[in-house]
Amino acid sequence: MNPYNVTGPTAAEVAQVESIVSQRMKGSFLWMVVGLLTTIGVGVAALANPNWLRFAYENFNIILLVELGVVFLFSARAYTANVMTLKRHVLSLQCIEWSYIDTYILAI
Repeated sequence: MNPYNVTGPTAAEVAQVESIVSQRMKGSFLWMVVGLLTTIGVGVAALANPNWLRFAYENFNIILLVELGVVFLFSARAYTANVMTLKRHVLSLQCIEWSYIDTYILAI
């Protein structure tokens, strides 16, 4: 007998919560894989191009500050933005004109 007259969640409620959590976890892992693949791609490109390594070595502090800024921006936006806005942020970072950056690095 339940002296507090409290019932647990129904099977349908549990299934709905499990479905939502499963979708969120799949999305999180997908974005982590995309981030790791991007990191691998940039690492391979930097190893193939010595100018990129020199640029990264000489401007480490600036790169670190920009990276932290992006992390804090995305963390703050994650609570207020919808999913499409966050996807646009990520895709806009991936569509940077890399040839322009490579030309800038060669000019240094």
